[in-house]
Amino acid sequence: MTVSAQPRAHVDDTYAEAFRSIYAEFLITARDRRWLDHAVASCTGNASSTILCDCEAGLDRYVGPGGDESFATPDGRPGAIVQLHVPRFRKDRVEAIERSLLVRISQNVLTCATTACFNLLDTDPYLKLGRKIAFFGDGWQFRDTRFGRPVWVIPILGGEFCLDRRFGFKDGLMGGNLWFMGRDVDAALLAAERAAEAAAQVPGVILPFPGGVAASGSKAGSRYEFSIASTY
Repeated sequence: MTVSAQPRAHVDDTYAEAFRSIYAEFLITARDRRWLDHAVASCTGNASSTILCDCEAGLDRYVGPGGDESFATPDGRPGAIVQLHVPRFRKDRVEAIERSLLVRISQNVLTCATTACFNLLDTDPYLKLGRKIAFFGDGWQFRDTRFGRPVWVIPILGGEFCLDRRFGFKDGLMGGNLWFMGRDVDAALLAAERAAEAAAQVPGVILPFPGGVAASGSKAGSRYEFSIASTY
């Protein structure tokens, strides 16, 4: 039997573009993986690039039952860790990360059946985000201690929505990239898919582009004055 040798891929270890961010990290829990996935998909949607999105968001990893069980969720239910990033060079970066958290949690996690939401960054300064979202309770919301944590409780159709009072934020990194040059699109995409699968296993990493792959890499600037980036 003759086995043809496959050509080895050449890796040009040059550079990876990245820039500083501030980011928030929070935990969503739900009754089961089905509703957890609905919440994650909704709250991380339309967040591939801050060229036009309000933030870059994605799933870090699943934790608790059915995920990384070394990470215990406060309520003992299946959980997912989510990150949101905004560029640090923005002068309104703190206001921007708070707005992204406010919109994405209140409109996509609060509205998802059986969910709860917990902060994962114990920092000072912090955002009093829970109080702002709690106003959706229209006066029926209340403060409580649940799972050993100070929380706001909001009445909803299915019972109660529970979320932490404070949410923190830290310095992070956005960007980092690998370019795949292949004999055709299918070959390059296969390499990109495998790379995305590997990167997704690394704790603390999110892949905000569709499938973890940016099909239209961007460069800074454009011949059109109304655009800050372009594909070619």
